[in-house]
Amino acid sequence: MRKAWVNGEDSQTASLLDRGLAYGDGLFETLLYECGQVRLLDLHLSRLQAGAKRLQIQLSMGTLQDELQGFLQQARGEGLLSDADKAVLKIILTRGVGGRGYRFPEKTVTQRIIQLFDHPGYPLQHRKEGIQIRLCKMPVSVNPALAGLKHLNRLDNVMARNEWNCSDIQEGLMLDEQGAIIEGTMSNIFIVRDNILITPSLKRAGVAGIMRTHVLDMARKHKVEICISESVSVQQLYDADEAFVCNSVLGVWPVVRLESKQWPVGRLTQLAQLWIQDICSD
Repeated sequence: MRKAWVNGEDSQTASLLDRGLAYGDGLFETLLYECGQVRLLDLHLSRLQAGAKRLQIQLSMGTLQDELQGFLQQARGEGLLSDADKAVLKIILTRGVGGRGYRFPEKTVTQRIIQLFDHPGYPLQHRKEGIQIRLCKMPVSVNPALAGLKHLNRLDNVMARNEWNCSDIQEGLMLDEQGAIIEGTMSNIFIVRDNILITPSLKRAGVAGIMRTHVLDMARKHKVEICISESVSVQQLYDADEAFVCNSVLGVWPVVRLESKQWPVGRLTQLAQLWIQDICSD
């Protein structure tokens, strides 16, 4: 970690009584800094604001935006960030400090954490040539009341990601208990069949990723037919013409192999990658 602020001040510590630590009582956003700006910032902040409202966490967007601007300015001034740099920002929002027990404290002071990390430096071949994926045994927890949120309770993803330690596999797909595909451990999944862009509905489980939102918005803008499906089966994936995964940091990676099944890097996948390049020229 290059740098961190807690509630607008330089700090790398948080209270042991913070509810984010004790109960996962909070939200987070992972953002890409590139070309001198934070990519898709408005979408990230909108999701954070909507999530805070659903979880009844107090949030002053003006305060958070001021802190984010100040954090970036200070990081640039300290030589930790430049317009030519590529880095990762993380914003964590917790309900703040509280005692034991699940009930909200009578008075809470929302904790705002901003962190700056090195970019993971994914190999270019992941984007150009595609990746191999696997199916995870750990199912996604189904809870419509929390579905879509990027809350701090990510144990499903943690356990799923640790099912393999093979460098040949770059991502794992997570299913619900009925065997329907929901998402990747760190990404959202799209498949293409007959020139239709298909992605699972996230009404019951999963994270509504910012890059997923961007891809869907751009597909609508470019008149690409889309289908947000209530259920995407493993068989539908096998029968797909092409597939890709996406998130805010990695962008769009073509999926070219699952076990013995192989796909080409398809036309709509390449188009989605062009939509990502457009962000840098906005």
